[in-house]
Amino acid sequence: MLAVVVLGLSTFGCEPATSKFEYKEKRILTGLQPYGIAFHEGSIHISSPDENLIAVLNDEYLPASMINDYEGPRRLNTTAEQLIIAEFETNRIVLRKGNQSFYYPLVQKLNGPMACDMVKSVLTVADYNAHRIVFFEGSEDKSFGDQGSGEKEFHYPTDVQIHGQKIYVADNA
Repeated sequence: MLAVVVLGLSTFGCEPATSKFEYKEKRILTGLQPYGIAFHEGSIHISSPDENLIAVLNDEYLPASMINDYEGPRRLNTTAEQLIIAEFETNRIVLRKGNQSFYYPLVQKLNGPMACDMVKSVLTVADYNAHRIVFFEGSEDKSFGDQGSGEKEFHYPTDVQIHGQKIYVADNA
């Protein structure tokens, strides 16, 4: 099994015409099927759900260590203090601080968390099999979306990001 990670350096100007991408190199990582990527604690972390692990790459972009504490880790995200892992097989969100993992105390039951994002104390989750977005703030949670391809409907949402006062969703519809 081979996996490819393409590394590059982007420089962006104020105008789209001034943005450019410089190809750096390609690394073949055996035994991994990359699914999610995040920068945390000075290292690149790559999830590989089929192998139930997260690879931590060294300065040469090769696996330095493997974290195999998770079941079906999908997309990864970070805050300043923690790595956030959507654990698909157990329907949980994991917060990893240093070498310790904590499960986020969810109010609603998830059905296939594919991705998540956290800004301040608000956690937002793309709940893949439930065709919805769920966001948690302390002991309160809210969800929106039904299965479909129309307005306010989702068909297996695959990613979610919070930016400002908006929630952005990548969806298969």
